[in-house]
Amino acid sequence: MNKKKMLLLGLLLIVGIVFVGITEARADYDVWDSATLSYQNLAGVQQPNIYTNSVYITVQGITLSVTKYQKVRRLGIEATQIFGGAGDSVTYRFVINNATSSTATNVVLTDTLTFYNAGIQNNTFSYVAGSAWPDRNASLQDGPGTVTNLEYWNSQSVWVTATSATIPNTAGLCRGIRWTFSHIEPVAGNAFPGAAAGTPPYGEADTNVWFTVRIP
Repeated sequence: MNKKKMLLLGLLLIVGIVFVGITEARADYDVWDSATLSYQNLAGVQQPNIYTNSVYITVQGITLSVTKYQKVRRLGIEATQIFGGAGDSVTYRFVINNATSSTATNVVLTDTLTFYNAGIQNNTFSYVAGSAWPDRNASLQDGPGTVTNLEYWNSQSVWVTATSATIPNTAGLCRGIRWTFSHIEPVAGNAFPGAAAGTPPYGEADTNVWFTVRIP
């Protein structure tokens, strides 16, 4: 075999095949892919396949968190544990956090334990009229979402549509409050390191919600 023919036999015929798989895990899932390379020499002899490394992308689902705070207005101190007395007004604040790049829809926030636990202690809290914020049909402070419904849980254990001003402020008549939000979006933050030009930056969207009760 001459040198020229040996060189021709050393050329490759390349055929690439790509495999893509998806593995679901809770709200997240991994996308992985790799490639297979097959080829023949010029004599038509099939050579063993070779494979690339696998590469992975973890696609994040929507992850929300919510934290509840309380503040005795007389003292002006906000914490998760405070002291209060008869006649004090206590404001409860909720922070709903969206730290992902996806929008959460039909978000419902419910608080009945504030009134339920107080009832167990025979010290039923009364809602302070007009204190539930944001009100029904209001826009959210930190994004384009709206409050599609605001309800209170009445003494017959029925959820009743209301506004902040029409929730009863008599002890025992309001036993819980529930907000429904159209959607909660992430807000702009710092793009991840190495992101391509034009990649939307995502950060943490804190949506604040609150209401006030009075201790009898």
